[in-house]
Amino acid sequence: MTGTAVLRMMRLARFVRIVRLFRLRHLRGVSKALVSKLTSQSASLGIEVLAHFIAVMFLNHFVACAWFAIAAYNTDETTWIRSGEFDKLSQIQCYVLALHWSLTQFAPSTQDIAPSNTLERTFACVVVLVGLMVFSSVVSSITGAVNQLRVRQVQALAEETKIREFLTSRGISAELYGSIQGFFKQTYRKKSEWVCESDIPFFDQIPQTMLIQMHTDMY
Repeated sequence: MTGTAVLRMMRLARFVRIVRLFRLRHLRGVSKALVSKLTSQSASLGIEVLAHFIAVMFLNHFVACAWFAIAAYNTDETTWIRSGEFDKLSQIQCYVLALHWSLTQFAPSTQDIAPSNTLERTFACVVVLVGLMVFSSVVSSITGAVNQLRVRQVQALAEETKIREFLTSRGISAELYGSIQGFFKQTYRKKSEWVCESDIPFFDQIPQTMLIQMHTDMY
């Protein structure tokens, strides 16, 4: 390899490193933007709902697999597959039926599949009890998050109403009135997107060294 080729390879390697650094900085900027978006209250609520949905679907997947396995490997008794004449269907179709049955145990719904032996009835009773607890927990969690978001929105609306009444009663000009209103909306939006350290009483109780380390990582 000649000296010119080596020089070209070095320049190419340097260019690749620069590109990687640029991409890394770009990804860091994008990640910070995403984090700032995801820390807003409405986005946090959406993420919480999505997390509950995924958890419920995972749980229903395992319940459906167990429900299908109980019937598929029971060759001595009548099962829900045989009683419903589903034994001619493929495994995918039987899984969809089992998943449908599982979902109806976690939410008020109807289906035409019923347990046909003692083992299936016992399993169905356990699933119904677990589904009742999971459904109540999910509904309670989402309701609490929605109520908390609604309270903050009501507080913001009440504060905006007070500002409007104050500025109107003092005869503030329309231009200044619009500037103050716009600043308030922008400031409140930023305040709702970020959780301040002063909003969390727990941070007043942690050791000073741990608090300093947290500040170092933050800034």
